[in-house]
Amino acid sequence: QKTKFGWVVSGKISTLNQKPVQNSHTYLTLQELHSNVEKFWQIDEFIGKASVLTEDERYCETLFNKTTSRDNSGKFVVRIPFKPNFKNIGNSYEIAESRLYSLETRLSKNPTLRHDYTKFMHEYFKLNHMTKINYDKHQCFFLPHHAVVRENSKTTKLRVVFDGSCKLKSGICVNDAQYKGPTIQDDLFSIISRFRTYQFVLSGDIEKMYRQVLIHPDDRRYQRILWRDSQHEPLAWYELNTVTYGMTSAPFLATRCLFQLGIDCEANFPVESQIIKHDFYVDDMLTGSNSLETLKQIKDNVDHILKSAGLHLRKWNSNVPDLRDTNLSETVINEDIQKTLGINWHPDDDKFIYSTKALTAYTHNTKRTILATAAQLFDPLGLLAPTIIIAKFILQELWRLNLTWDETVPLDIQTKWLRYKNELQTINQIHIPRHTLVIKPIEVQLHAFSDASEKGYGACIYLRSINKNNEIKVMLLAAKSRVSPLKKTTIPRLELCAAVLSAQLTNKFKQILNVEIKKEYYWCDSQIVLSWLKAPSEKWKTYVANRVSEIQSLTDTNSWHYVPSADNPADLISRGASPKRLATSTLWWNGPNWLNTLNDQWNFPCRELPNDLPELKRQIQSFHITSESTKFPIENYSSFETLKRVIAFCVRFKNNCLTPAHERNIGALSINEIKNALMIIIKQVQSETFPKELERLKQNKPLSSKSTLLSLTPFIDSSGIIRVGGRLQHSHFKYDKKHPIVLPKNHHLTKILFVSEHNRLLHAGAKLLLSTIRDQFWPIHGKNTAKLVVRTCIKCIRFKSKVNNPLMGQLPVQRTIIMPPFHSTGIDYAGPFMIKDKKGRGSKNSKCYISLFVCFSTKSMHLELVTDLSTECFIAALRRFIGRRGKPLHIFSDNSTTFVGAKNELRELNDFLQNNVIAITNAMSVEGITWHFIPARSPHFGGLWEAGVKSVKHHLKRIISNDSFTYEEFSTLIIQIESILNSRPLTSLTNDPNDLDVLTPAHFLIGRPFTTIADPDVTDIPTARLSRYQYLQSLNRQFWRRWSKEYIHELQQRNKWRRSENNQLKLDDIVLIKEDNLPPAKWSIGRVIQLHPGIDKTVRVVTVKTASGTEIKRACSKLCVLPVGESKSEVSDN
Repeated sequence: QKTKFGWVVSGKISTLNQKPVQNSHTYLTLQELHSNVEKFWQIDEFIGKASVLTEDERYCETLFNKTTSRDNSGKFVVRIPFKPNFKNIGNSYEIAESRLYSLETRLSKNPTLRHDYTKFMHEYFKLNHMTKINYDKHQCFFLPHHAVVRENSKTTKLRVVFDGSCKLKSGICVNDAQYKGPTIQDDLFSIISRFRTYQFVLSGDIEKMYRQVLIHPDDRRYQRILWRDSQHEPLAWYELNTVTYGMTSAPFLATRCLFQLGIDCEANFPVESQIIKHDFYVDDMLTGSNSLETLKQIKDNVDHILKSAGLHLRKWNSNVPDLRDTNLSETVINEDIQKTLGINWHPDDDKFIYSTKALTAYTHNTKRTILATAAQLFDPLGLLAPTIIIAKFILQELWRLNLTWDETVPLDIQTKWLRYKNELQTINQIHIPRHTLVIKPIEVQLHAFSDASEKGYGACIYLRSINKNNEIKVMLLAAKSRVSPLKKTTIPRLELCAAVLSAQLTNKFKQILNVEIKKEYYWCDSQIVLSWLKAPSEKWKTYVANRVSEIQSLTDTNSWHYVPSADNPADLISRGASPKRLATSTLWWNGPNWLNTLNDQWNFPCRELPNDLPELKRQIQSFHITSESTKFPIENYSSFETLKRVIAFCVRFKNNCLTPAHERNIGALSINEIKNALMIIIKQVQSETFPKELERLKQNKPLSSKSTLLSLTPFIDSSGIIRVGGRLQHSHFKYDKKHPIVLPKNHHLTKILFVSEHNRLLHAGAKLLLSTIRDQFWPIHGKNTAKLVVRTCIKCIRFKSKVNNPLMGQLPVQRTIIMPPFHSTGIDYAGPFMIKDKKGRGSKNSKCYISLFVCFSTKSMHLELVTDLSTECFIAALRRFIGRRGKPLHIFSDNSTTFVGAKNELRELNDFLQNNVIAITNAMSVEGITWHFIPARSPHFGGLWEAGVKSVKHHLKRIISNDSFTYEEFSTLIIQIESILNSRPLTSLTNDPNDLDVLTPAHFLIGRPFTTIADPDVTDIPTARLSRYQYLQSLNRQFWRRWSKEYIHELQQRNKWRRSENNQLKLDDIVLIKEDNLPPAKWSIGRVIQLHPGIDKTVRVVTVKTASGTEIKRACSKLCVLPVGESKSEVSDN
């Protein structure tokens, strides 16, 4: 059919066998789930804190004590703790009816389940746990019920659950109308920990515990249900007569009755009373004794006491076969592993066993599935903490990524998770002994270890027991782990959190264990934490103080000791350990080896920590000071202009305080306000420095003959200020110039006035400075003050600075003793020079450098041509030198930073020396050569090779001009220059004035100058070879004799720096560091921190620390002393 909306299908449809459609709308919020998981990342979770009952919990206790009774059979009869304002909940019949119909549909599809469910209801009715009633109009509540099937259960696979949380149309349920009640029994952690301290143990559970406690008849109408055996029967009403699981108050009522039973039997059965009160977890009992006879008695007595209240203990199990239940089925008897409070216990071997067989397998790895798998790792004592914390690390990584619950995790995390999950199978191989103590111990100690890393922190507790035979047993008792918070925290803070955890765990064990603990030891590998604990908590910042205070309240700080990280088992928690590693770790299961020794004096060396520990709280102190002086502290100001403006604002503030708001002066300071402030300052200064003169002038009396103002004929003007009378009364100058204001000498005001004016005049000289100031002021001894200000101005000193030139130093020993040529050698580089790769057209130019080697004793030179500034080229040149001249013992050269700031053509040379000094030094050390460096930027320390470079360049500049040479040509040229320089005269060979032959460096190399003609061949002369050799040796000795007698004496004279200046540098002197290629305004300032005197005790080199913190060595000739602190002393001298 075609309609306005297009073609549609229309017609009759069959309505036969059509099932009603049921719609279900579900609203799910993830907020609560997020908040629960985020508890993982919370940094603190207090352990063992004594619970304080809330007002609601106290109401439940009071109600229980007032209304609870026992019937004729001994069973407890209790009232449901409804809230006082409890009113009609609403109509619950319809939803209970609807839920029953849904249940019947489910049961009809599973006959076995229906049979078991019906059997359960019949049993419930037969045991009088529910009663069939007639319809009435009283207020009541119908509980929906459904089936929960537990395939792993050995006894009851079907469990019928009554839903007290079912919401009605009113939005509330019967559970909303009642209190939950307090937790009565000990926690699981405490019960299992105690269970591990007994030699003989016993377990069992109470059969149908909840259903053995009766509900008062007046409250049973809130526990009604609907039921029928067949869908063809009418619905029947039933009331549940006992405590019903599914009701909020059910756990409290059942466990409180059990606790009351323990209280009631305390007089006759004190031991059994403690067991009933503290060794039951809901309906499961875990207890024990170190005496087998006592344990048998406990079993009989506890069973007898519970039977008096209609409670029946069953499924007895023990590490003693005689105490096991003989009434259990064969399946249960033959089962080696018993599940005790969620953990697997092997009674025959008396060991705990972990199993991962039941972990659910998921096809996709999402945040939801990873969390679900991690939650299945049940480890109440934390014995697998190093492995389980890895799962927490992975979860925290997922949290940081902000993934949705069902989003596939990144590949790297997925790989990490799958590897971890596969390794979990190794946990099945871990068997942990239940009993932690040696047989019949005479001493038991607790050892607590703590540690932290960036990812997590934790603590582990060990029991160390010793018997009279000196047998020692150390066993891991329990551990706790925490992941680090998402907000980054320092390692010492996390270590402190681990220490808190350690103290809390130990304190809890002292409360829950039935063992006398003789000593406690706390071990930590953080020396900062140990230092925090030794000091009062109020000394530290709030975060640290709170936790230190808690540790100090829980433990004796003398029990805290340092332990190396390698011996700290808690290190496995903080970093995580794979299951495979954990299974074989004796450090984890039995603690460090030294705990198994009889010596208990364990001391480990640790380094000293500085006094300024982190988290130190600032000490704030308040002092009330009353000053009677009204003088303004002029000395606190270094600027004349700032001083005037501060005084002007103070005066304005005073005046504004005395003036109505609409008349107050605001805005910028006026000229009159600044002038008035200046007059106030001068009045104060003159009253301080000229009190006698001021008093006599006010009284019109003549001044004393000793007064410094006598020659000025002073007077007091209308403002009360002393001015110069002088002799210019009739001149045409302004009043201030004719009668300037008198200022005292050596006063701070006078100095800052001169400094301000000196800066205003753009650093003018002393005469101009003084003449400008005298236009308004007359400073006493003004000339000296002006000179001093100019002389101590740092900016002026930069451009007039004088360097410190100490007395020319002694010659180094290598230049004054007879040694073979080049035994001590100086090295320098010259260049760059340009060479071409070939002759003719098409040649290309490239850089080359000359490496110069100069002998310390003979001034002989050796030149090598190198093509670049690489280490390889330099080492090759050095080897060519050694091959021709022999290996030197000492090599001297410029410091690697000599050329910093040099011209562009020398920057590459500087980079070479700076970057390759280590490689060159290493190469020399292999050859047995010692390398020496002169101070940085001190070429006069290497004058020998600097002069050699100058001589080489002298000849090169005159020869090469603008020509380019090939490598061979240039190499030939520098060798010719080398021969010329080695033929330079050192001194004449003889004293004869007619003998023109001179001693040259070449004489020490070849016996004659390179530039002379060779001697004639004398081989035909009949002279014995030995005589010829002796003749050559005598010539060589003659050269050295003349060298010692004539050449050395010429080195005695000092050509410059002939006097030792008085202003030698001293420690803490402030100096300008001279830079040859920078203007003085950019020279750095430094402080002398170390002197390096020479052999003659004269300081020529110092170490200077610059403003950036860099320490450099400099020659004194490169430093200019600043006259800091000179002003005071010199002014007083003047």
